[in-house]
Amino acid sequence: MDPSLPGLTHDVPLPESLAAALKAKGPDYVPRTEHLDASGKPKYTNRLILETSPYLLQHAHNPVNWYGWGDAAFERARLEGKLVLLSIGYSTCHWCHVMERESFEDDEVAALMNDAFVCIKE
Repeated sequence: MDPSLPGLTHDVPLPESLAAALKAKGPDYVPRTEHLDASGKPKYTNRLILETSPYLLQHAHNPVNWYGWGDAAFERARLEGKLVLLSIGYSTCHWCHVMERESFEDDEVAALMNDAFVCIKE
């Protein structure tokens, strides 16, 4: 992920923004992912950790390089000549949870998504 892409609105580089947002969740925060390191911290944190929507925050630790809806995602797609993959759902949708478990949490599927698309979660 390239934090210097146009359209990003963060004053600090993206990796530091993501780390600060994760730290700000506090010691009681339980990341919703199966991808944890030996200390229980998430292996992946994507841009959705910067969002306020409970639904989007559920996907903040998927290995998918998710963007929230906004100009940065479309600018990246334009610059890289990639299609946008748009996933729309809500927190109590059964099939949304199935998709997350079977696709968005799968390292191989996420790698394919990240390689072929700019992925937006809405």
